[in-house]
Amino acid sequence: MQQPHEARQKQQEVLTRAATDGTLLESDVYDLLDACGLPTPRRVLLDLDELSDLTDLPSFPGEWVYVKLQAVGLLHKTEAGAVQRVGNDLAAVRDAARCMVDRSGLECEMIAGVLVVEQVAADAGPISIDLLLGARRTHDFGPIVLLGPGGITAEFWSEVASDDAGPAIGSALDMNDANADRLLQRMSMSRLWQGYRGTKRLMDDREPARWLQAWADLISYFDGSSLERRPRIIEAEINPLVIRDGSLIPLDGLVRVDSGHVATRDIEAGRRAAVPSMLTLLNPKTVAVAGVSGKRMNPGRVILNNLLAEGWKTGRLAIIKPGTDAAGGEVIDGVSCYPSPAEAPFDVDLYVLAVSAEETITMLESAGRGVSSALLIAGGTSERSDGAGLGQRLGDVLDATGIMAIGPNSLGLVSRPAKVDTLFLPKAKLPRPGHEPAPMAYLSQSGAFMITRMNRLADLEPRYAVSTGNQLRAGVVDVMEALEQDESVRVFAVYVEGFGTNEGRRFATVVKRLSQAGKRVVLYKAGRTERGAGAASGHTASIAGDDRVCRQLLRDTGLLHADSFQEFEELVRLSVGWADRPIVGTRFAAISNAGYECVGIADALSAPLEPVEFSVTTRTRLSQAMAICSIDQLVDIRNPVDLTPMANTASWEAATAAVLDDASVDLVLLSPVPPTPAFQSLPPGAGHSEDLDGPEQLASVLRHAAAATSKPVVFVVDCGRHYDPFADALGRDGAPVFRSADRAVRALAKFTAAAAAAAAAGVP
Repeated sequence: MQQPHEARQKQQEVLTRAATDGTLLESDVYDLLDACGLPTPRRVLLDLDELSDLTDLPSFPGEWVYVKLQAVGLLHKTEAGAVQRVGNDLAAVRDAARCMVDRSGLECEMIAGVLVVEQVAADAGPISIDLLLGARRTHDFGPIVLLGPGGITAEFWSEVASDDAGPAIGSALDMNDANADRLLQRMSMSRLWQGYRGTKRLMDDREPARWLQAWADLISYFDGSSLERRPRIIEAEINPLVIRDGSLIPLDGLVRVDSGHVATRDIEAGRRAAVPSMLTLLNPKTVAVAGVSGKRMNPGRVILNNLLAEGWKTGRLAIIKPGTDAAGGEVIDGVSCYPSPAEAPFDVDLYVLAVSAEETITMLESAGRGVSSALLIAGGTSERSDGAGLGQRLGDVLDATGIMAIGPNSLGLVSRPAKVDTLFLPKAKLPRPGHEPAPMAYLSQSGAFMITRMNRLADLEPRYAVSTGNQLRAGVVDVMEALEQDESVRVFAVYVEGFGTNEGRRFATVVKRLSQAGKRVVLYKAGRTERGAGAASGHTASIAGDDRVCRQLLRDTGLLHADSFQEFEELVRLSVGWADRPIVGTRFAAISNAGYECVGIADALSAPLEPVEFSVTTRTRLSQAMAICSIDQLVDIRNPVDLTPMANTASWEAATAAVLDDASVDLVLLSPVPPTPAFQSLPPGAGHSEDLDGPEQLASVLRHAAAATSKPVVFVVDCGRHYDPFADALGRDGAPVFRSADRAVRALAKFTAAAAAAAAAGVP
């Protein structure tokens, strides 16, 4: 929404009226709305002297008016007794004003005057409809706007409602007709003004969309990012907004500004230019390691040994040891030592510094030219309250040298393509299977989170694993951009504790591009407490807290947002198992041989998963499959299909083929509970004659059926460790295997919901 120059001038003039505490008076907020081209109530602002001398009250409609005291720092007038409804005559207004001034205890110089406002007769709906329109600037996603339930219960509804029933939140920078419409469609509350249960429609959706776009335009223009000197809006809120004659009318408002803000350029361009250096870090041809002890197995020595174990030649490695002979006289584990990277016989692609923070700064300062990237192991630059100074100095050195660095406080990285392992963990502590890596990358601020997931999902060996630590300069988003064009990486498993300035917005952009390319991103975001909400002046910051903003602004990108560590692992397993299988629909079918599991699957189903009504042909084929083991007269054909414990391999094979061949089925869950004697589910062993790996046994039959179809298939083995070999056999070709049917269904619902939200937003 492009505002004319005159409107911008008026908006800026109103914002510069802000008091010493940065807040606008309610009367100024109405003037600001006028400058945005939005309707406001009839009103007049009278100073106290003017009110005493006034002989006639300006004309207002109706029998009643509201009198509101206007004073610096008086944000919540109702609670302070600074609002009163009185008769529409001068004497009543004077009496109310005098009482409010006396009751307030404020000095006269703090009082700007008395605002007299018409009583707005809101249109009657099925229930009273009060809306809140808010905006604030977030450090990670930039300016955002929200529209949701308002009035004095705004925070209550925000706390008890789901994201769909609560406020709709969107990026102010992206607010256009389509995005405004999508936010309104997402709001359950919109049904109240659209004609709920036969009542008349109170307003067209274009009216709240108009307000959303105007409010987004305002905060985007005054968000502090322009190098022109403008007031910066910190927080803006209209609460409540009511409906009158099909239009929204504000009844109160709050705007806080920082008039002295001066914008500075961010480092976005520099970070994008760092992609080539990031690719060098991930695929180095030469590595130098600082902090290697010749006497003991310290972190630097572990890193060196891990590189040697990966097959690195000593001629492509260097140990950096200040004070050593420049000719490389000292040797540790066959690798020569040099006083600095500049003395090494090659340009250093990756400089690993496993030394203290102070030593890291000193060694980077003396690195000289020829160092492309660095991995900083040292902690203590932001984890401790006294580390801020070290962090600032380290950042200054990186800026001065131009070295692209991951860390500090990084646990290291693994790059299977480059045979790089700089984790300072002995290989015996984190054994890896060594098979063909999965098409995935772990990117984590927490090294501990990364290595525990690598161990728990040991069958999914990542192509890359990068611990980004404190992300002083480069971080998770930079690594994602560097790997974006790598077709061997189809899944990004990401852990973050917070985004830097505008990094959340940048993350959303990258995730959307990856989704458009058919790739998947799984995120666990820690640090979800609503920091600072208690210090907010209005409701907006407490309602649109950091976690809610993050979730709503990422929901249309295709992101898989995990709510727990277990769900993170489940979504990673689904993403890798289905890396080459697009989600084309939400129509779901399941087969089990246990009645309890069929009931549990049905109970766990939630939107957008839809249980399929099987076609006549499929029902006939399922009946024939059951007849193989004479159970066709025992159970009805439903979805989920209950094959009972009597179903043998042939019955399972026929039933699975029938469901997979049904054109109305998009996704399939197969859950053979293994203790039944009807099929073989044990490896060879004492006390039985089974061999689950036989080519005609159930594990092989179902595994091959899943591999042969283009439809996503998930297996469930709901039993204990005794049946781990059976679960392993089902997943041998990469299909995801869960150990609980209800958890599998919930993960599928989240997986398909992310795909559906992205598709609705235009992401294929």
